Amino acid sequence: MTDHRLQQFARQTAAEPEDVARLETRLDAALPPVDISRLLATLPEIHPAQVARLQRRVARAPSAGSRRRLPPLVSGLTPRLVPTLALCAAAAAALVMLLPLERDVSVALSAGQVEIGDGLRLTASGAGQVTGTTLRPEITWSRGLLRVDQEPDAGIETRIQTAEGTVSVLGTVFTVKRDSELLSTVVEMTRGSVLLRCKDGSSHTLGAGQSGVCLPATATQMATRATRLKERGDHAAALASLDRALELPQEGRVYTAGLLAVRVEVLHQLGRDAEILETIQRYRGEAETQDDPDRWFELARLGAALALAAGERDVARPMLTELAPTSLEHAIWLAECTEASEQAAAVLERAASLVSEPAGQAALTAAWARLEAR
Repeated sequence: MTDHRLQQFARQTAAEPEDVARLETRLDAALPPVDISRLLATLPEIHPAQVARLQRRVARAPSAGSRRRLPPLVSGLTPRLVPTLALCAAAAAALVMLLPLERDVSVALSAGQVEIGDGLRLTASGAGQVTGTTLRPEITWSRGLLRVDQEPDAGIETRIQTAEGTVSVLGTVFTVKRDSELLSTVVEMTRGSVLLRCKDGSSHTLGAGQSGVCLPATATQMATRATRLKERGDHAAALASLDRALELPQEGRVYTAGLLAVRVEVLHQLGRDAEILETIQRYRGEAETQDDPDRWFELARLGAALALAAGERDVARPMLTELAPTSLEHAIWLAECTEASEQAAAVLERAASLVSEPAGQAALTAAWARLEAR
C-alpha cells in the first residue's frame, strides 16, 4: 500500500510533542469542527480508521461559543485567502492525527497483556499469534483463554481464528476460550457485539451477556471430543457429540460401527436401555461388525439380554442365533425363544458339545426338561 504524501512527510518531520500541542491549540481556535470534517473528505487515500480518529478529535474541540478569537494574523486575511488557510489547516490536522500509521504486526501470545496499535488490548493465557496490521489484526488462537478489549469506533477490523470458527470484531470486550482437549471454542461477551462463524457452517451474532460455542466440523474430531467427554464422566455431552459425529460424513479411520459401540457404552451409563437395543440393532447392520468379532459378541450378549427382559423375543432371536454356536448359555436361551419344538430340540442337541463342566450339564438337562414340559 503506497503511503499518502502527508504520511511520508509525517515520518520525515517527526514533530516534537510541544509543537503538536501548539498546533492543536491554533486549530481549535482557527477552524470550526464542522469545517474540518467537511474539508477532511477532500483529502485522498486516508484509511477510514484514520478518519475516525480525526472525527473523535474534532468532536472534542471547543464549541463555537467557547472558541477563542482568531489570532491577528488570521483575522487580517482577505476572504480569498481564507479557503486556502482552511485547506492547509485541515491538512495540518490530518498530519497530526495520522502520526499513528498502519504497520505490520507479528506478536506471539502466551501470558500477559499486549497492546496492538491504538485501541486494541489483548490479555492472553494460553497460546496464539497476532499477524496482519495494527488496523487489521489477524489473531490465531490455539488454546487457553484470550480476553479482547477493543475500543468502539477505533476503526480496527479484528479477526480471531480458532480450529472451530472465526470471530469478527468491530469494537467490544469479550473472551475467547479454546479447549484443545475437548476441541471447542467458547466466546463470552462483556459488551458490544461480535459475529461468530463456526467451521460447521453455523453462525451466531452475540451481544452483551451472551455466549456462543463452536464445535468440531469433522466426524474424526467430533468422535475424539466424545471419547474425551466420556472419560471425564460427562456422558450426556458425550452422547450429544457422538450423535453429531454420526450425522457428519464419515472419513478416514472413523467407522460408524465404532461410534455406535461407544454410543452403547454411554447409553448404558445413562441407563437408557431402549436406546441401547436400537443402537445394537443398528450396529449389527454395519459391514464393519466383522472387523471386531469380540466387540460384536459383547454387544450381542447385552442386546439379547435387554430384548429378553423386555419380552421382545423376535428381537433377541437373531442375536442369539449368532451367539449359540460358541455359548452354552445363549444356546439354551435360543432354544427357549424358538417356538417350534423340533427346532428347539435341534439347538439343544448342538449345545451338548459346549458342555465342559457339571454345572453346564445341569443347565442343559434343565433346558431339556422345560422343552418336554411345553
